[in-house]
Amino acid sequence: FFALSMASSETEHNFYKTGNIGLLVGASVLQLIGFIVLLILLIVTTRTFDAGVAEVTQAQDWSCDIKWLDEVLTMSARVATLTGNVSWVARYNAHLVQLEAIFGATLDTLDAADRKAFEDRTFSAHKKLVELETLALGAVVAGRPQDGVGHMFSAQYDAQKRVYTDGLGIVDAAIDRTLAETFAFLTQLTVAIFAAMGVISPLVVLISVLAYRQQVLQARAILREKRLSEEVLFNTLPPHISMQLREASQAKGASPLEVTARVMKMCQEHAAATVCFMDMVGFTALAAALAPLQVVELLNLLFS
Repeated sequence: FFALSMASSETEHNFYKTGNIGLLVGASVLQLIGFIVLLILLIVTTRTFDAGVAEVTQAQDWSCDIKWLDEVLTMSARVATLTGNVSWVARYNAHLVQLEAIFGATLDTLDAADRKAFEDRTFSAHKKLVELETLALGAVVAGRPQDGVGHMFSAQYDAQKRVYTDGLGIVDAAIDRTLAETFAFLTQLTVAIFAAMGVISPLVVLISVLAYRQQVLQARAILREKRLSEEVLFNTLPPHISMQLREASQAKGASPLEVTARVMKMCQEHAAATVCFMDMVGFTALAAALAPLQVVELLNLLFS
């Protein structure tokens, strides 16, 4: 276009005479068309990228939920057998339904190979763990919690627990692979677009590369910070508080004031409180029979 403006100068006659003005106009129109096409392709690429990131984020949320719900089921069953309190049975059953629903959703996102590996390891171990937990809780309901202790603290249960935990790595690996494939596909597509358009508009190519690179870095940083913040959140606060905070922050269409109001509703006020010093009957014998980590888990469940 700068060259077109020069055509109005004293060299206008020469441009028209030689026909170069036609080539210049054609090149300018071609560049404009190329820019529009590039813009459309970049919009499509961005939407594809956003959809891929959303899918990976959802899979990460399901992975965290599976790990958390599994610990809830284990602790509920163990505390029920150690205390004989049948109220833990209802808590166990409610969370079991949630876990199996998330299992089904997670399986639908895996490819055939990962799905088979997940079913053979994690899902198979999950079924065996549920069988042992069901036997233990049945003993609690029948008034024989000591029989349930043998199931929940057996070597068989610990072995299946290790298989289950190791199998969850399949989901994490699938998430990382999907993210890498998404980045690779978008990178290849962008390179192809830039290779075609770079002949027409090098400046557009340069700006687009920088913008795309910044977008990729920001997306990776967001995913990294999201995973780190959730790990800190679930390691710092009780599970039910962590879940409520995450749901409040992820509420669709909620304004900052609405999110703040939801968080404030979680606060609990006690007009008066009593400190109770108590002794657990038979704790010495119980502590001698359990591993140190199991004693800490028991005390954390009872007094947190």
